[in-house]
Amino acid sequence: MVGVFKKRGNFAARIVAAALAAVLCISSVPCAAFAQVVSDADVQSASGTASQEARVVEETGEDVGSAGAVFDVGVGEGAGTAGIGAAGAEPSGEAATGVASGGADECDAGAGVSAGNASAFAASAEHQLLSSASAGASEIQGFAAQALEARTNAAVQCRDDRIALASANYDYSGWAHCWFRNDRPTDYVFTVEIDGVSYEAYCLDPALPAPANGWYTFYATWDDDEKAYDIVLDTKDAEVHWSQVDIGLGCQSVGGFRIYAKGNFTLTKSSSNLEVSGIYNVAGAVYGLYWYYADAQAKNEPDYRLVIGDDGSSDTLTGLTPDERWYVRELEAPTGFTLDPTIYTVPIRPNQDNSYHVTDEPIMDPNGVLLKKVTADGQEYLGEHLSLAMAEYQFDYYAGYYDTVEQACASGAPTRSWVLRTDEEGYTGVRFADRVFEHGNVDYPYLVSGTVFRSPSGKPSMPFGTLVVYEVDPPFGYELSHKRFIGRLMPSDNQFGFEWSLGSDFIDGNVAFDKESVDA
Repeated sequence: MVGVFKKRGNFAARIVAAALAAVLCISSVPCAAFAQVVSDADVQSASGTASQEARVVEETGEDVGSAGAVFDVGVGEGAGTAGIGAAGAEPSGEAATGVASGGADECDAGAGVSAGNASAFAASAEHQLLSSASAGASEIQGFAAQALEARTNAAVQCRDDRIALASANYDYSGWAHCWFRNDRPTDYVFTVEIDGVSYEAYCLDPALPAPANGWYTFYATWDDDEKAYDIVLDTKDAEVHWSQVDIGLGCQSVGGFRIYAKGNFTLTKSSSNLEVSGIYNVAGAVYGLYWYYADAQAKNEPDYRLVIGDDGSSDTLTGLTPDERWYVRELEAPTGFTLDPTIYTVPIRPNQDNSYHVTDEPIMDPNGVLLKKVTADGQEYLGEHLSLAMAEYQFDYYAGYYDTVEQACASGAPTRSWVLRTDEEGYTGVRFADRVFEHGNVDYPYLVSGTVFRSPSGKPSMPFGTLVVYEVDPPFGYELSHKRFIGRLMPSDNQFGFEWSLGSDFIDGNVAFDKESVDA
């Protein structure tokens, strides 16, 4: 019996292995076939071993003890036992011969009994193994069926959850045409076409059948690490492909591929001072677009160059890799502007016409125009009683270049106006707008009314453009002059300098103007 139980123990181990294989197997048919092979092989092995052991017992008496020990079959008491013992010794004399002879007879009888018992046990073992194999195969098939059902239900749940998640969090969606690849049906490979581009797609739920060829809704969800869209097709309610078996639970979802989308980018630019934007042309500004911040910081050769045109926009760059962190830096400033050292972080998002707007500070003249009032005969100072102080002049600024007062006035209302008064020496100008002077032991501000232009640092300054100046209130003892004067502040050949162009009637006997060319 010990040998039989050892064989059944091995068979039980194989049953467990078969059951595990059934749980892991994709199809229930291969699992059942595997169980049947194991069962048949085990039965044959067990039956053959038992018969072989019986044949050994029948052919040799020396193995009787061994056979008896294996199958737990006794050979009798007394002489039989003595015979076995005598057979193992070297007998001497008749007594020994008799004992040996008796022992031999008992061995023969014992061998017959042992052989019979061995045959009976072999037959019984074969019956038990066949019964166990049959029961094991049924049990494995049951396990396989349960495993297949559980896996199918899990696939349905995963499919439904995947599609629900994609439809709730997608970045964009549309229609995709899907073909099941009949040349690779066991791999569940599909060809999916979106916007005229074909992709190789895969089954996401292999326990479910493939969908029929056709158009389906797809959901695209952005993967920032991959810089691409993960695609899922909603095919759960599709018709089953003709090559597949409809199990009544819908179709598998299709996906497993990414769309590496691109983005477009345009840079726009304007003056930071909108009042004078008409006189400052941003065309010609050159910017660099960088992938790495360190390159932008070092002003290395950019990945792309952007040149601002007359309309304040660059040409549009296409096919850029989407990222939230591209970098823009000005490399060349346009005439009349200071170079902007700022490094801008710009997002370029996929499937979008991205744009970013930058501004530049126009160069301002910190000295502006210096006005000096004199008498009709050119004298600058006639004493305390005929002081040139307290004459008030209005400054009308026009954001454009004009040659005559008439042209400037015809352009419309001035962009900005202010009134300044002269000091004891007859001087006034934008540069004095924040200062005061003493007259008759009283402090008077130069700025009477209006708002002057200021630089980014807050200092009174003048932008490019045209000034029309005229007296609105003469000092004590003088008549009001009705003459208007015109001048233009323009960029010099050196874009960081200024030139003051005087009109033909800018100087008369009552007033003189001075402009010093300065560097910003």
